[in-house]
Amino acid sequence: MNSEMLIGELENYFVIGVIIACFLVGFIIKNYTKLPNKYIPLLMIVVGVLVSIVFSFNDNTIINYSTVLSGAVSGLASCGVHDLLKKSLGITRIVNSNNDTTPPDNEAKG
Repeated sequence: MNSEMLIGELENYFVIGVIIACFLVGFIIKNYTKLPNKYIPLLMIVVGVLVSIVFSFNDNTIINYSTVLSGAVSGLASCGVHDLLKKSLGITRIVNSNNDTTPPDNEAKG
């Protein structure tokens, strides 16, 4: 199997609604809880699977391995979207969770 076929197969498992839902949940968890960052991708897999199952109930479709796999892949993709936005915008910290008014590291005047 060449890489183009693999990418084409993976595209079948991305669900935009699940990616957006996981991105928002991940954003809230990252900025408003004390959960270590290393656990967020694992949590996004679980959230992605759950959201994908909920979407399946709304569409009256059968829940199978494809539903679970698309939820897991979309959950991980939401972590990639967060990293992409963070790096492309040059933001090191989006929200100061300790209500501090100091600017993020990249805007601090030194």
